[in-house]
Order: sequence, then C-alpha cells, then structure tokens
Amino acid sequence: MLGRKKVIKIVMKMMLVGWFCMFGFLPWAMAAVQELPTWTPHPVLRKEVKGRSQVRIVDVSSNLKEIDLYPPSVGRDPAQAKLTIPMTKEGAALMVHNAMGNYHWISAQSMDQKEEFTWGSVHFFSMPGPSPSVMLTVPKSRLEIIPQPLPREHSTYRAEETWAFLVRFDQRALPNELVTFYAPMQLEQRFFTDDQGVVLVRFPSFPTPKATQTPPVKTHRRPVQPFQLAVEWQTSAKRFVTVFQYEYGPSPLFNRHPFLGWMVAGLGMAGGVLLWRPRQGSKA
Repeated sequence: MLGRKKVIKIVMKMMLVGWFCMFGFLPWAMAAVQELPTWTPHPVLRKEVKGRSQVRIVDVSSNLKEIDLYPPSVGRDPAQAKLTIPMTKEGAALMVHNAMGNYHWISAQSMDQKEEFTWGSVHFFSMPGPSPSVMLTVPKSRLEIIPQPLPREHSTYRAEETWAFLVRFDQRALPNELVTFYAPMQLEQRFFTDDQGVVLVRFPSFPTPKATQTPPVKTHRRPVQPFQLAVEWQTSAKRFVTVFQYEYGPSPLFNRHPFLGWMVAGLGMAGGVLLWRPRQGSKA
C-alpha cells in the first residue's frame, strides 16, 4: 500500500506533467504544425523580400540543399549563367546580379534513384533589366512548367483570369497531361494540356477575409495569396514531379460594390437635373 504522502507526490507530478503538456510543449507543437502548409501536398518555399535587390528563400517543409537563380539575361548572353546559393537554416539570400532587375527564375531540386522533384518560381526585382522571355525557354530541369507569359511589372495573376502555361519534358511538349492547381482555402482543381502542351488555368475567386484561415499577404498593392501548379511524369526508371509556385490576387471588383456606386451616381445625376431645371417665373 502506498502511503498518503507518496500518493500526493505522484498526483502532483502527474499534474505538473499535464500542465507542461497543455501550456508548455503543446503551444510549441501547435506553432510548428501551423508553420507547415496544409493546402498542398508538395513542399512550399516562402519568399521574404529584403528591399529592391534582395530576397530570402525560406525552406518551410522540405530539405532542399541549394537554390538556383537564373537572371533574365540567361539565354541571351553566353557569359551569363545560373547562380547557385546554398540553403541554410536561415534560408538562401538571393541578390540581383550586376544590378540587373526584372524577373529572375528561382529553382530548387531534390532527387534520388526513384524520384526527382523540382520547385520553381519567379521574383521580380524592381530594377531595369532585359526581358525574361528568352530566359523562360532555357531548360532548367527535365520536367518543366513554363508561364506563357509572366505578368507585367506591378501586376500579378488575378482571380477569374485565364493564363497559359507550357508543360514539357526533356524540352518536348506533353499533350493531354494533368496539371493540378493548389491554393489556400481553395478546392483542388484539375486542368489538362492541349495538343501543344499548353494548359489554360482559370484562377478561382479570391477568398473573402472571413473565410480565409490563412490570411492573404498584405503588400503595398492589393492582398495576394500563394498558389501551386503541379505536374507528374513517370518513366520506366524514375518518377518526376515539378511544382510552379507564385501568387495571385483578387479581381478588380473584389470587395467592391458597383451597384452601390451606380446608385449613388444615379442619385447625383438626378439631383443635378433638378437643380438645373429653371425655376417657375424666371425670365426666359
């Protein structure tokens, strides 16, 4: 039989352990789980902008070792080549090369004997630079998703718009291939490439703030949220998976009320007509 004091000590220890689990370890575990993305089954890399000429790529949910940066001059100038930056715990710091702005392609790969995974994205450095049209055609991996084209400066993909992407393997277009769209608080959407390997993606409606668990990123422009396009290709020896990740924003009429605007404008026009009518008894 356990004595009364021993029973009290055991109960106290159990209470302390329970308290630590609820208020000590549990918040840390929940914070770690919340950092992992739940809206896509693929790795997600986060961009942290550090001014006009630098961006940090943070590896959120995978173990990628390095980042490849392709300046927009790649493919135009033989002297220009990709830059490889190692990935650390703090991320990979990417900077413009030779003060060259415009879109830069960002790529990361992980591979073994059975699978090759490629993550791709772009970042716009707001400095003068050549057009990225040639750079987009330069092979960066065996399985690729290539925007056709990229959004213009100070713009982005927007909800309820349709954009084209080319899917190719070993520089050959893949017809009738499945492309999957992922985004926070959005249903998984499936599209298929045409005979030329081009897929037309219509971006879904932008989620309202009340329905969004992961709030859209606030920038100096309108809010944006991330999305991924994913494609898979299987050969006899290996499975290939490629993801293109970027961001899209709301449509121009998001959170706006055109009917209310037209009603106010109509009332103003009606008031103007009443004021413009000549008063009775006034001289002609």
